[in-house]
Amino acid sequence: MGSRIHALVLEGDESAAVRVFRTMCDDLDVADSEMVGKIVWDTIDLIAADAEPGVFADALADAAEDGKPLIALMAALQRLAGRPVRVPEEFEKVAGDIVRMIEDRRR
Repeated sequence: MGSRIHALVLEGDESAAVRVFRTMCDDLDVADSEMVGKIVWDTIDLIAADAEPGVFADALADAAEDGKPLIALMAALQRLAGRPVRVPEEFEKVAGDIVRMIEDRRR
């Protein structure tokens, strides 16, 4: 699914990409660290490819409620979208690291 989402973003069909991304989030098993890692890295790649971070943050919101591993990613996307971010302190540094990683990949 990650490759399909990335292709849709590159083709300019972000609304279809978000629909597939939401399906991927709905199917996410937060207990499966490999699956969580894949969605984190796929999302970083999507945003680095200039996908709109706000819509992907919204799509992650429901999945992040059930899984702490996605909270820092969601916070990073919200920051990149210029939204206020309120997360527990333990996720702040990780969110900042993700933002820096995305900005570095964009260069």
